[in-house]
Amino acid sequence: MQWAEYELLVDLYKFYLDLVLKVLAVYFAILGAIITFVLANVTKEHVVAYALLIPLFMSLLLAFAAWRGRPLVDETRDAVAQIGRKMHVTLAPHVEILEWIVGGLLPLVILAALLLAGMFALLLAHPPH
Repeated sequence: MQWAEYELLVDLYKFYLDLVLKVLAVYFAILGAIITFVLANVTKEHVVAYALLIPLFMSLLLAFAAWRGRPLVDETRDAVAQIGRKMHVTLAPHVEILEWIVGGLLPLVILAALLLAGMFALLLAHPPH
């Protein structure tokens, strides 16, 4: 019974890690594409600066998800460790990798949101000609 629960938790960890990495890849792809688009076209059409609001809101949403998800990662880590100890597993999955990613994600996306907000404000205050 414990082995099935251990396998389930390890699979859940792998799912979370895969999901977080895919979300980050999509986030940075969208962020880079929109910033490139805005910088390439803002001198032609000033209204494109408003496109920066999309990654700004995405950053805030991702920051909220990281803040809410961090305790869940800790819970998964503790459960894997507890069951692993009971079963005398000598080599457990490195759940701390997910912890590091989710823990580092919060300040990273908050910084991105602040930079996007500053860039948006700067483009509105001083439209390039």
